[in-house]
Amino acid sequence: MSEPVSKANSKNRPASPTLRLACLALVQMLAQTFAALCAPTDVQAAPANEVFSAMPQGGGVMSAPKNFTPAPANAVAAPGAMDMAGGWGAQTAETKLFEKLDSIVFSGYPTPNEKIILSKSFNQEAERVQQWQMTAQTVALKYRQAAKALRNLPVPANWTEFDQYREARADWFDDAALVYEDMIRPRRPAKTIEELNAQLAAVQDRAKVLADSKQANREMDRDLRRKYHIHAPKQTDALTKYVTGGLQK
Repeated sequence: MSEPVSKANSKNRPASPTLRLACLALVQMLAQTFAALCAPTDVQAAPANEVFSAMPQGGGVMSAPKNFTPAPANAVAAPGAMDMAGGWGAQTAETKLFEKLDSIVFSGYPTPNEKIILSKSFNQEAERVQQWQMTAQTVALKYRQAAKALRNLPVPANWTEFDQYREARADWFDDAALVYEDMIRPRRPAKTIEELNAQLAAVQDRAKVLADSKQANREMDRDLRRKYHIHAPKQTDALTKYVTGGLQK
């Protein structure tokens, strides 16, 4: 009669095909988690009911057109149109600094195609796994470059709030890059279910820290823009896209 397996031995049982599949599922879940977490969220939704909407309003009844006097071409985007002293959109030193910062931040985010690849299911296909690894490496490098550019952005010595905000954004990019770098770095696979669960818990903790810091950065961004009358990022602002014909990226 064979001896019963001890509890200690059961905790260190060797990896089985089921465990290897669980490891692959873990990588897939982490990939999708961080793809969603690292996507840009500084986005303003376009108005739900715009005047040029193809769907008639008011229960399907389209009102008769009204006479109007055409405005000068691209009046809002004309030089000086938004340079109201002390008002929203004024080209103050704070606004110019934020525009430079926005340009760096949005250049550091994954492209639409990269986000698709990072969110795509592996389906146990080696080609998809390799594609994901190559994309994750590219995105991690992009994050590192964005963090470096943010830290190199000159901020006047007495602008403490802006300096803290710039550092917070740079720290987030570095932390997010480290996550992707750790995920693609070769490592010893988990040998037991318990070890796999420990790895999962550790990554979930890191995901929560990144999500919390991203939310804190978002709140700091809104507070500073409101305090200094700084417009929303041109890369996502619906009005800016409409005025410029969607040329802002």
